[in-house]
Order: sequence, then C-alpha cells, then structure tokens
Amino acid sequence: MESEMSKPQKPTGTSGPIRLTTGLNGGQAEFVQLSWPKTKGDIEDFIVRGFLNTANKQGILHASIESLKRNALDDFDFTVTTASGPGYIELMEIAPLEHFGTTYSQAPASYKPYDFAHYILDKILGKSIRYSSDTQMMLLLYVTDWHFKLDLNTLKLLKYWTAHSRHCFKSIYYYHPVSEENGIAHIVFPTPDNWLGFNPDKYSRVVASPLDPNDWQIKRI
Repeated sequence: MESEMSKPQKPTGTSGPIRLTTGLNGGQAEFVQLSWPKTKGDIEDFIVRGFLNTANKQGILHASIESLKRNALDDFDFTVTTASGPGYIELMEIAPLEHFGTTYSQAPASYKPYDFAHYILDKILGKSIRYSSDTQMMLLLYVTDWHFKLDLNTLKLLKYWTAHSRHCFKSIYYYHPVSEENGIAHIVFPTPDNWLGFNPDKYSRVVASPLDPNDWQIKRI
C-alpha cells in the first residue's frame, strides 16, 4: 500500500474564514486557519468535493453531476457522469509563485486585476491546447492562499476575456474554500453577461488588496 510520504506532495497557502463571536464583553473576530491535506490527490479531492457541494447549493452548475471518479495521473483529474453523458473536470490552482519569484507567505499583498486576469487567461489558454474541443470539459480554478483570492474586478475581466477567446472548455468556474465542505464559487464561463460597451482597459490602473487573515488572529470589535 502506498504510504502518504510516497504520494505526490503539493504545497498550499494560508486561507480560512474570519469567525465572529459576541459575548458580555463585546464582539471578537478570529481567523480560523484552514487545515489543508498534504498530498496532491487529497487536496484536489478536498477542492472538488467542496466546490460541488457549494455550487449545488448555489444552483450554478450547468449540468447536474451524478457521480465523480478520480482518474490516474497523466489523465483528466476527474471523470463525471451527467444526465447528458460523461464529462471531465480539470483543476487549475491560481498561484503565480513563479511569476512573482516568491513563496506563498512572501507574495505581494496586492495585485492589479487587469494584469492578474491576463496572467490567468494565458494559463487557461495554455491548458486548453492540450485537450480536444469535442470533450465535455469543465475547468475549475481555485486558490489555497489569501494573496490570490480573486476580487470582483478580476472575475469580471476573466468572464469577458474567456467569452472572447477560443478555448476548449464547456464551462469554467472559480472556487475559494473557506471550510472543508463550503466556500465561495463563481461561474466564469459561459455567462449571460451582455458585454456591449464593456472596456477592459478602464481597469488597467485598479489595484486589489485582499484581506490579510493574519491581521485577525484575535481582534476585539
């Protein structure tokens, strides 16, 4: 039997919810760090199952998924069964560590949504080249670290650019876990948005600064 140490390991960042409590002495906010699995396969299971649970609750899945099976390495990450036939889920973590030349903990505390969305789009299109356009493929973008959480401007730009780019994916989603079973999920592609008059260049100077959970270890409010 394969040991945990022999399985492919995958680094993760820092993420989790801010828990608010109230008492006789007022309110308190505390960061509750998410405990990530250690191996690549377990992390991907964690992400996919949490995403499907969240997306089903939100009613945002384009196809109802009846079963889920992990595939072997060098294949699509997961095979799914839907009412319209078999499909696949491919995962892509948003963690541009090589782009910044740093680690999760030392990543910049802010980013420009215009540049970040362009970076993510390039990764999406690069991944798309590997697959056939005839395959029923869902791409699931996800983050494990607070530095790279997508703000609404980044999501808007990704929605626009994936709607106006050639790629093989039938659907693209974004997921940010906040617990083992739940998180924040968004549809990236396709969307019913009317892009008439939308100008992505107006976001070129905007800066996003995600909330640093380390500032909330214990804070009275």
